[in-house]
Amino acid sequence: MPPAEKEFLNEFLHLVDLAMAQRVEMLLWLSTNGQGGSEDNNYAQILDDLESLDIPSALKKVHRLVVEAIEQQRSFLEEWQKNPRKKRNFVTDPKVRGASQKLRSAYSQLMSLYPHEEQHNKKAFFDYLCALDFI
Repeated sequence: MPPAEKEFLNEFLHLVDLAMAQRVEMLLWLSTNGQGGSEDNNYAQILDDLESLDIPSALKKVHRLVVEAIEQQRSFLEEWQKNPRKKRNFVTDPKVRGASQKLRSAYSQLMSLYPHEEQHNKKAFFDYLCALDFI
């Protein structure tokens, strides 16, 4: 893997981890009626940080797919926050499903870009994107 791509992926996956933690906190807060988690919404900062990365050309599509997935998750959670009494079904919600499809596509892209990458890196790609996924 070229050094620029390695550096990008290190920063990128760190921000993916922050987005996953944000989703978990908000989801917990919403699903417990404010008894757990946090209502703090740091998505704007996470997305700004993602957009400010120096993206190698080979990884632009992966980056775009993940940013769009995070934006869809954010939108889903913010709609829930505005109407907390409405029942939610993650599996059938179009935004959650769309985000999940984008994350799966991003993973497929990474696997096709780095077919000979070491197994622990391939596992990291899966683990980070899987953890970010709702379903």
